[in-house]
Amino acid sequence: MELQDAWRILKTVQPALPRREELGQELLDAATAQDRGYYQPDEDERLREVYSRYLAARGTLWEMVLALEPRLKQGANERERLQLFGISFCAAAMLVRSANFIISLAADRPVVWKKLDEAEPKYGLERKNFTRLYRSVTSPRWMWAYTEAVRFYESERLNIHEVLETSEMELAVDWLIEEESFFQKSRRGFLKKRLSYRLH
Repeated sequence: MELQDAWRILKTVQPALPRREELGQELLDAATAQDRGYYQPDEDERLREVYSRYLAARGTLWEMVLALEPRLKQGANERERLQLFGISFCAAAMLVRSANFIISLAADRPVVWKKLDEAEPKYGLERKNFTRLYRSVTSPRWMWAYTEAVRFYESERLNIHEVLETSEMELAVDWLIEEESFFQKSRRGFLKKRLSYRLH
């Protein structure tokens, strides 16, 4: 995949990823459904709409990250390597943040978790979809790869920002700066999520 193709994908998909401030109604629905013991039809529809939109965006960005990975390993020059890493890491950081928002809807709410794990052909949702998502986000392999990427970003932050800004990708720098407050710098944070998943 070419760098410019990846950049176009990131710009297109970024607005579709959920942000906490946009999930107010879904969080309220989740709390209400958990107290009630079930979802009402309108709440169910809202939840599935947000979840399926998130999964579509996640799938597109994840494919992009995987397509860029070989380019990062094939001896690109330093400038191109930092560009590729910057775009790829920006996507990964967005994926982690948005996954955490989705997980926050259901992790401590069995009614919501069960609902997200139900198959729904209308939205192309398979049974146990949410459980697979939670497991993948808390996998040790993913934990290690992401924390290593965070470390590299922090050590090369100024250089990454510079090459993106001088490549007409300054918007990616703005997004990276926004994502910084969500970085899970410690392995402990990931392990806590993993423990929560295992206990469930």
